[in-house]
Amino acid sequence: MHPLIRSITTGVCAILVTACVGTAFAQSYPAKTVRVIVPFPPGAGVDITTRLVIPKLADAFGQQFIADNRPGAAGNIGAEIAARAPNDGYTLLAGGAPQAISQTLYPKLGYNLLKDFDPIAFMASVPFMLVVHPSLPVKPSRISSRSREPSEASSPMRRRAAAARLISLRRY
Repeated sequence: MHPLIRSITTGVCAILVTACVGTAFAQSYPAKTVRVIVPFPPGAGVDITTRLVIPKLADAFGQQFIADNRPGAAGNIGAEIAARAPNDGYTLLAGGAPQAISQTLYPKLGYNLLKDFDPIAFMASVPFMLVVHPSLPVKPSRISSRSREPSEASSPMRRRAAAARLISLRRY
């Protein structure tokens, strides 16, 4: 297995195990199959990442985790299905930047990212690039996804739009 994939899956398993320790004392979690809603089509980046992680989760928890692809509307259909599922820990959402972006674009979504979901693990980071033809008279500008506000860096949900930051270009 590639070292990056191994470290991502190990980290996700460790975070999920830590997050569920309190529940483990009350009852054995998970006691049944866990559904991981992937709001993108099969073969998309989030789907591939999720399918690499869930076998490790199944091994760590001794229970089956299944990927349930629910694509459409930039991931909003799957996110709404996850938001309406019972709040029992047996339906997870493998979300991404589109859900964070949708919160700013659509005033009447069927879910609220901050109220309906709690972040439990960071699965992957993906770099973005904007390329232009060399004849275009622009200079590249780099924007860091790190926040300048320490309070914003303390919560994954506050950083949820970091992947959606735009790359700016300036004229010569």
